[in-house]
Amino acid sequence: MVPNATPSTVKTLREWRAYRRLPKAQIAKILSVHPSTYAKMEDRPGDVSMNDARILAEIFECRLEEINFFD
Repeated sequence: MVPNATPSTVKTLREWRAYRRLPKAQIAKILSVHPSTYAKMEDRPGDVSMNDARILAEIFECRLEEINFFD
């Protein structure tokens, strides 16, 4: 378990997006990628770059440690 992160605060990209009620297209636009590219990030979170991971944490208003990139 990640220090300072409880199981209830650690979510996948898909869960964070749903929790914040954000459409894939909006997140893709912020990341400057095609919506299908963002969809692939949700499907294969282990392939997300560190820079994109930091931006995603900002979008979801959470800490990087609260995103599960290993599911």
